[in-house]
Amino acid sequence: MAGVVQVEWDDSLSVGVPFIDEQHKRLIEIINKLDTACKKGQAREVVGQLIHGLGEYAIYHFSAEQDQMRLTEYPETAAHVAQHQEFIQKLMEIDAKFKASNVLLSSEILLFLRNWYLNHIRLVDKKLGAYLLARHRESRLAGPEDPPEPESAD
Repeated sequence: MAGVVQVEWDDSLSVGVPFIDEQHKRLIEIINKLDTACKKGQAREVVGQLIHGLGEYAIYHFSAEQDQMRLTEYPETAAHVAQHQEFIQKLMEIDAKFKASNVLLSSEILLFLRNWYLNHIRLVDKKLGAYLLARHRESRLAGPEDPPEPESAD
């Protein structure tokens, strides 16, 4: 099976929030490993474990993003969460079909996974990142005033 072009992380994928960027790198790493495993014709067990791992990590990552959305009252939370839920549903369908058949993942499925993440990062998560950074700057500017200088005891 021909694989998809693997994703190399670069700054164009950064949302500017370090913990989100690190999680995105991990998700891309799992998708790249899944692609490699399929290209090499690795055992179904290995591919199945990678699909499962992708699902578990995606849920963890989405939960972390959603926590930040709630904490900062992100105005586009509902639409963003809906995309996360649709992806998890699609991944569950992929997993179920994989388990029910003797066929490895198709290039179309791998391409879907890769493209969904890239598009989601570039179009949706970047907006979230910009919002979180702006809120962080606001909270630092609106934070408590510096304590007064101590009076000298001359």
